[in-house]
Amino acid sequence: MARLVDTAGPAAEPARTRAAGADPDLEAIFVRNLRAISAINRQRGIKTIWIAQTMNRKAGNKGAAALAEGTERLNAVLKREAEAMGDVFIDVPADTFEAGDFKDIIHFVLTGSDKMAHLLAPVLADACR
Repeated sequence: MARLVDTAGPAAEPARTRAAGADPDLEAIFVRNLRAISAINRQRGIKTIWIAQTMNRKAGNKGAAALAEGTERLNAVLKREAEAMGDVFIDVPADTFEAGDFKDIIHFVLTGSDKMAHLLAPVLADACR
């Protein structure tokens, strides 16, 4: 029924195909958004603390490996930009966690969340002084 009422059709698939490696367009959008968030926070007197994405390196499937590669690339961009903006950047190495700390490739179960919280707490406390 929605097709009869909605005159806008579904979006066309992008002209380019997904390839391995860096995506300059994605990274430019990512950097633009990081800078906007940091600037808004700075204007409001809020310290910006960036935490790198941690993944389940032991997931053992092809999708996990590709996702990990892209995530590492964006984490490196995040670190570079955070340092350039004078923000705090925290990276908890993935090898700190066991496969059982994750529900899937990226989401923690209770043990993983607890481990992450205990690792972040002293760093966050120091950054917020």
